[in-house]
Amino acid sequence: MKLLLFCLLNLFSVSVLLGAEVDIIWWNVARVGIDTHGAKIPRSKKEKSRNLLLVSQITKLAETHSPEHFIMGEIVETAFPKSFWDKMRRIYHYHKFFSYNSTYPEFGILVFSKTGPHKTIEKNMPWYPAGRESEFKTKWLRPFSDDPHSKTYVQLEYGVHKASYSLIPVHLMQPWMQIEKEFGVLKTLDIMVNEANQPLIYQLASLLKFTKMLTPPGQRFIVIGDFNFPKKILFRKTYAYSLISKNLDMLGKTGGTFKSSFLNLGTPLDLDQVYGRGVRAQSLKVLKSKGSDHHPIYFQFFF
Repeated sequence: MKLLLFCLLNLFSVSVLLGAEVDIIWWNVARVGIDTHGAKIPRSKKEKSRNLLLVSQITKLAETHSPEHFIMGEIVETAFPKSFWDKMRRIYHYHKFFSYNSTYPEFGILVFSKTGPHKTIEKNMPWYPAGRESEFKTKWLRPFSDDPHSKTYVQLEYGVHKASYSLIPVHLMQPWMQIEKEFGVLKTLDIMVNEANQPLIYQLASLLKFTKMLTPPGQRFIVIGDFNFPKKILFRKTYAYSLISKNLDMLGKTGGTFKSSFLNLGTPLDLDQVYGRGVRAQSLKVLKSKGSDHHPIYFQFFF
């Protein structure tokens, strides 16, 4: 009996030292059936049907897995019906919407957590180098009349002392469609693999800069979301992946999460990824879904 008690006390001590297991679902739900003008324009029957399907899938995932954090990208907060909020609030005590930018303020990231963060930080992530905004916008924004690429850096800090960590949900810019229109498929693929002087790299550099500013030094953090670049194209590492993997730990491999055939590559791409520092990945799974062009990912870690 004494031996059993001793073992139980030691297991408890180890769990306190390591901290509890934490799990996260990230899903780019692709606008929840809403166009860029949100609820101002009536949706078609097809869009309404897709929206209802997504809502039911989201709540089902939340109820089935009940993760500590449920994060959605590319959503319009007002698109969700009351039934959605009722179900999610029964599971989560905290939620907050973070707008991507001022161009399309209705679009952003929605975070649900079982306990609220004790600190939240928001910063702009520029996609052009200092002093060259006009040059970059002239070159990279020609198909657009405004700037849809600015994104907000979001950092949520949870826990205290040895059990603290920062959660950084990310949805980086997607410049490839307009780059393809301007330069063609082959040049776009070349830019993704070899080019440092392009918009996504500067926005990624902004993200990495902010992660280096985390306090205290050595703070655990998880960066999870839609990075809008695959790790490899035709067996060659993309420039963005080479950059991020030199600065952060890759916390598992997701496989294909983006279902569309991107740039005629003919295969789903691993755009939704997880990186971080100071945590140990337990599992990372792609959850099959309907209604969005992305699959959700389910990530479990401990420290």
